[in-house]
Amino acid sequence: MDNKYEVDNIVILNKFLNLDFDKKLNDNSNVLIDFYNVYCNYIKFNKYSTFTNYSFKCLLKHVLEFFKECKNVIIVSKEIYESEGEEYITDIVKNYSNTVYYIVKDKDKKNSGKNRERDDFYLLYKYFLFLNDSKETYILSNDKFKNYMSIINNAKCLDIKKISKEQCLDIDIDDFELNNIKTLMVCKNKDNINKINCSFIVK
Repeated sequence: MDNKYEVDNIVILNKFLNLDFDKKLNDNSNVLIDFYNVYCNYIKFNKYSTFTNYSFKCLLKHVLEFFKECKNVIIVSKEIYESEGEEYITDIVKNYSNTVYYIVKDKDKKNSGKNRERDDFYLLYKYFLFLNDSKETYILSNDKFKNYMSIINNAKCLDIKKISKEQCLDIDIDDFELNNIKTLMVCKNKDNINKINCSFIVK
């Protein structure tokens, strides 16, 4: 093992989530996690850190432990290829009965670059659904979603994998369903999103 990898492992093991948030989360709280955004923040913290299966695993486990007392933890992410696949994610998520992990894929694989904000689109949609259930619903992300209308307008059809302790399920968002979601989201006020910013500190 080279020195760079050793340093990377030490730094990742000692990174702890720090919330810019003055409310107490409890067993009535719903937390939706913009996982790719948080993951990039986690990696950028130190110049030695890299996108690896090890860094993905450390962050996912850390986040799930951090929010294990919350009512619902919803992780939404585009594909993270270093995760080593859906079975690997399932093996971690199945230990947390309050957690659902959504992998948001572009249905049109050849033009996925045109659907770049697909994970933000689905994250915000799920947020508004959970908000109907409880006002104690929050998004963990450092994204300000200033391009809210662009996220909606540019969204394309999606293939989604839903992973939870109970099941793995494929969800098809076709043109009809996509338009229904867009109609719902256009009516929402993005300025009222309950958002938690985060950083990472080394202890």
